[in-house]
Amino acid sequence: MGLLCLRRRFGGTVHQLEKYIADQRMTQAEFAEQVGCTQVSVSRWIAGVRMPRRGMLVRIIEATGGAVTANDFLPAPEGEAEPVHDGEPA
Repeated sequence: MGLLCLRRRFGGTVHQLEKYIADQRMTQAEFAEQVGCTQVSVSRWIAGVRMPRRGMLVRIIEATGGAVTANDFLPAPEGEAEPVHDGEPA
């Protein structure tokens, strides 16, 4: 069972960047190389530990063709549901 399935099964949210990487059948390291950063940075963004800087956000948006946006890195406001992408909970 993949990571995305496990998160959904146990009620965790799936970050849009994580979903994009999985949909493209690439690793975090491959995506990191594509945008010019480290795998650790990608992992931290997905976990919500860090937020990419403005220049890196531009590269992420360009690399994903707009499938991942700056808003995907913002936490949901208190008391509101996580954003929905492609008809599925994030």
